[in-house]
Amino acid sequence: MATYYQNNTTKLSDSALIKVLTKAGFTDPEALRTAYAIVYRESGSRPFAYLKNSNGTLDRGLFQINDINHKVLKISNPVDLYNAEYNAKKAFTLSKGGKIWWPWAIPNADGSVTNYAANLRKNAPDTYRIYNERFQQYLKQYDSLMKDSKFREEVQEQTKFDSGKITTPLYLGVGLIGLLMLIRLKN
Repeated sequence: MATYYQNNTTKLSDSALIKVLTKAGFTDPEALRTAYAIVYRESGSRPFAYLKNSNGTLDRGLFQINDINHKVLKISNPVDLYNAEYNAKKAFTLSKGGKIWWPWAIPNADGSVTNYAANLRKNAPDTYRIYNERFQQYLKQYDSLMKDSKFREEVQEQTKFDSGKITTPLYLGVGLIGLLMLIRLKN
């Protein structure tokens, strides 16, 4: 059985999340919509969320990127995954630019169900169904947000990246917090 830790309840606002996702490369409207729903399903939009799986691996950050992906994503310091921007960039890479979603048990952009998603659908159909029901719930949440013209304008304004990096207090101390969490996991 997996153990989910919500060690930090600090959550990104919807507009801040969309800014992080867009900056990471999720600029295609459907890829952005899918990424938003995955983040909510996986972490509740909490950059410091992590999950200790029954096989001993850890899922970290917004997209709950699993240890098994560190080598292919060239992640040398897992603590970096608690940085929302870094995590989203790695998820963009893992999703092949917002086109494949099987690492999160979601059908790919072309509708195909492959790899982890296919295995989960075959071997744990109830879990697959629940994952996808929650995913559909968060797609509807995103659609509702985008119907609000004031919110859409705010997002459009926020996604202008002339100013460079996002700077919020949320990202300060990621190294120390991550280190403390890793120490806690070893105990």
